[in-house]
Amino acid sequence: MIAPALDSPETATDHEAPRLVDIDYPDGFSRTAVDVSRARKHSVSHLRRMAVSGVALERFRPGAYADYQYEANRTRVRFRLDVHNGYADVTESDVYVESAVRYSRNGRNGQIAFEATDGSIGETRVQAADSMWAVVSRIMTVGELRAVRVTGDAEDRRIHYRVTDVVVRNATDVRGHLIVDGDGVVRDAQLRYTQGGEPKRFQYTVTSGQSVSPPAWLPASQAEGPAANRSTSSPVEES
Repeated sequence: MIAPALDSPETATDHEAPRLVDIDYPDGFSRTAVDVSRARKHSVSHLRRMAVSGVALERFRPGAYADYQYEANRTRVRFRLDVHNGYADVTESDVYVESAVRYSRNGRNGQIAFEATDGSIGETRVQAADSMWAVVSRIMTVGELRAVRVTGDAEDRRIHYRVTDVVVRNATDVRGHLIVDGDGVVRDAQLRYTQGGEPKRFQYTVTSGQSVSPPAWLPASQAEGPAANRSTSSPVEES
């Protein structure tokens, strides 16, 4: 899977800060601090319940990555995760659920398997939301945040935080930001820094979304049937 392009550089300047003293911060957020557990409560609830589209990525050592893509609404959900450990192991998981059937396309080191089983949209959304939040959690626990500006009005407010430092030894070239809405839902986050000559990168964004398109591989998975619970293998193919 090609990593999503998530760059959204924070360009706020300190002269925008005076507006920050006049606003009501969402639960768990203040001008100089963020309560990770409360931020999680708001954001994970949003991911589990609302119609959303989100992407996230992690780059934690050369050649190692995790890419996440998530789309969900009331009747369908799709969650994709590609992981490479930086050596030889490559794992792909692509799950699509509708009408109480869980269709999946799973790959490992060049082998692809399709499957169809009984499934739950709610359960899949819980798993996807927790996975997506893990990326935001790393940004918030490693980065030190300070609010720098607020945009929008009371109905569509966005509070912009800048990463001012990280709690990581010998980190250099620290950059990052976090954007939260008036309900305490994290909408966008990014953290970059270098440690021991190795670049680290964590990014996340979520937007409102309505449609969830069935994947191109769905017919292959449907052929398996939820009752049969079988799988087939084939060479790697593009989804």
